[in-house]
Amino acid sequence: PVARYCQDFPSRVKTIAKLFTDLIDPKYHSFIWPILFFLLRFLYKKEAWANRCLLILISIPMANFFTEVLKKFLGRARPEFLFSQDQYGFTFFSLSNSYSSFPSGHACTIGAICGAVACFYPRFWIPLIILSFFLSLTRVILTVHFLSDII
Repeated sequence: PVARYCQDFPSRVKTIAKLFTDLIDPKYHSFIWPILFFLLRFLYKKEAWANRCLLILISIPMANFFTEVLKKFLGRARPEFLFSQDQYGFTFFSLSNSYSSFPSGHACTIGAICGAVACFYPRFWIPLIILSFFLSLTRVILTVHFLSDII
């Protein structure tokens, strides 16, 4: 029901959601965190801050690796198949991108970042979880994932 509800959102809402979903795109974080680590470690000589970036730098690919393995193993159809062919569910062992809805890589990326930041600032773990959920929710608004894919 949530996917069908989000399908009818106005294009203005989807444009805003697209801007926010780009913030949690794994391909951007693959470049941002290594550069930030290099700058902090070698240029500015801030070892403590560089180590924090290093944790984030390591946590993102590790989390995304397990996400990709789960996607290929579970093979869940994306919402586009629900809308076009009324297909919903898991196919198991699918290599097609059309069957890689669960779990969301974007949600995994922001979860890894917020989880790593929460390790250094434990008193902010609740706002970080809320932030990661709302940023991940953009994937549902864009009807690229189901709500259960991001949770």
